Amino acid sequence: MVFIYMKQKIALYFFRFAIALGTLICISNSANASIYTVNYTGTVNDTYLYDTAPLPDGIMVGSTINGSFSFNTDNAAPPTYIFGSCSGSCGGGEVFTNFAYTSGLAHTASIAGHTWTAHAGQVGLGDSYFTGPEVQSMGVSSTPTQDGSSLNFSLTKTGGSDKLFPDVNSLNQLVFGNAASGSGWIQNSDYYIAFSVNIPVQNSAVPLPATLWMFGSGLIGLTGITRKRKAT
Repeated sequence: MVFIYMKQKIALYFFRFAIALGTLICISNSANASIYTVNYTGTVNDTYLYDTAPLPDGIMVGSTINGSFSFNTDNAAPPTYIFGSCSGSCGGGEVFTNFAYTSGLAHTASIAGHTWTAHAGQVGLGDSYFTGPEVQSMGVSSTPTQDGSSLNFSLTKTGGSDKLFPDVNSLNQLVFGNAASGSGWIQNSDYYIAFSVNIPVQNSAVPLPATLWMFGSGLIGLTGITRKRKAT
């Protein structure tokens, strides 16, 4: 009977340990997950009509744009890559990484009372090494929006230690506020609206796993508490 009791007790401890370990493994895999939010303003600097239909009322060169986008890094699809290279006097290479989103991304822009909103698209990172300093770029491409337009936003930084991102292979540690310039455009079959972005932009990143760490610690603590109760 004592032997059976010990086997049950050992099995119970292993079960609790497995739960705690599994939780910590899940946490470590999500340890860098974040929700990024970026708010920006800018100025329309170019417009073009593809058809006889006029631009939306009130939109012209010089109009102010207010935009905001957010995305959850946990919702990103595995990255896809586009590579480029150049030999001779412009020797070097570049890589563009795209992370597709079917959910977990939202992008809204408003000009003169007209608003475009999208909930899918892709987040892209670019890293170029040609003659001269490294050029980094990153942006959000949302297509289509609710009216069939594509909504695009990008930032660029040339050289220096204050980079936009440390690794082109992931969406971790993005710093939109380090950008030196920014631009974007809204486009559909009727019109094209280009705009410049005021620098710096307001941005924030909210880490996701903090509550999960508390949950994992609670499980481990629960095992210890149960052990103490049985000992009394």
